[in-house]
Amino acid sequence: MRRKNENRIEEILQSMKTLKFATRRQLQGVHSLQGIRNAQRILKTMATDELLLVTRFSNENIYYLSKSGAERIGVKPIKKSIQIDHHLLRNEAWLMLGMPNWKVESPIKFALEGKEHNIIPDALMITDTLYCIEIDRKQNMIKNRKKFETYGKLNFIYQAQKGKKIIIKFFTTLKSRKKLIEKLAEEFQVVCEVYVIEDI
Repeated sequence: MRRKNENRIEEILQSMKTLKFATRRQLQGVHSLQGIRNAQRILKTMATDELLLVTRFSNENIYYLSKSGAERIGVKPIKKSIQIDHHLLRNEAWLMLGMPNWKVESPIKFALEGKEHNIIPDALMITDTLYCIEIDRKQNMIKNRKKFETYGKLNFIYQAQKGKKIIIKFFTTLKSRKKLIEKLAEEFQVVCEVYVIEDI
């Protein structure tokens, strides 16, 4: 039983590399922690053992790696972020997409017509093509427009080199953004799937 618990703790710590910050419900979804009480017991033990730190956000406990938890799995400690809501929404996207193997905030650099360009998706993954994940809670639409313009250029290069279009998966908490984002995607000729997640 003790060994099983140790394995479970190790799995939770490893998943925090991807999640950064997570709710109890999200960790339950990733690790099948059974009931709420069982999940709370495991997470409380990890916090007591100083493997996880706990903060409050929207009346809910949010868990993230402590210094000793980070050292145990060989990563740098995570500082408490003012963008916890952004991390939680990205986690929801990850869960919705089936917990894919993706890279978080990995820069994409490319050149077009002699000019260097750089874009940093919230996450990216490469399977049959390049998927760029965008998380939007409060992003200024002017910034979104600029980002889609860059995605349009990246798509042009990617299609020329690979014969495939990039796909943007755009997650937002605002229903009003859906049509606006779809119009931007159409304007800059990129494939974009928009998902509205309201309960974050």
